[in-house]
Amino acid sequence: LFVAEFIGSPKMNILPGRLVSAEPAHARIEVSGQVVTASVDARHLPPGAEVKVGIRPEHVHVGADGPGVALDSAVQHVERLGDVTLLYVEVPGADEMLTIRVEGSSSPSAGTGLALRLLPEHLHVFDGAGMACTRTVELPV
Repeated sequence: LFVAEFIGSPKMNILPGRLVSAEPAHARIEVSGQVVTASVDARHLPPGAEVKVGIRPEHVHVGADGPGVALDSAVQHVERLGDVTLLYVEVPGADEMLTIRVEGSSSPSAGTGLALRLLPEHLHVFDGAGMACTRTVELPV
């Protein structure tokens, strides 16, 4: 968790969560009132364990439609950087604002509600000691 929080620019988003269940290839975690699935092996943790869920800004999808579980959020600030836009959003239950990287010039204004979709293959899960759960997704080389 320590390394994940400072590697990359912008840094990885971290959300507090609680383990609901764990299977060999995936874990179900309650985050912000929703149950998300992460492609990790968290069987070494008991149900109910507090965890941290990490997702990189470029891996959060915006919009209610499509794969993944949607979390409600509210835009607090928009930073246009030319070919990309950074959205700073608040998610209920999160300790900090999340940073979302979208391609192009995004036009939501402060106060706008957004649905953020989290895909299992992009989620990282850290236990209470900050150690990463083993990822079970095979990423392209």
